[in-house]
Amino acid sequence: RCRMEIEKTNFPDLPEYYRVTASFGATEYKHGETIDSLLSRADEALYKAKSIGKNRVVAILAGSETYDVIPSVEQSL
Repeated sequence: RCRMEIEKTNFPDLPEYYRVTASFGATEYKHGETIDSLLSRADEALYKAKSIGKNRVVAILAGSETYDVIPSVEQSL
């Protein structure tokens, strides 16, 4: 939801042709893992989101090495 709100927001101080977008990486905590491991996986998801294009959310689910890519607003229309 945050990414979609950022994408839809009109920033009056910016020229009309500027688009503000955001990419996010997300993951789930695995029981017993260290904070470093958790943050490393979230960081990996963020870099994956950036590598496939702007304005994306990529999640790495606990117990899985697969990515869940959540499309941008324009892709979901």
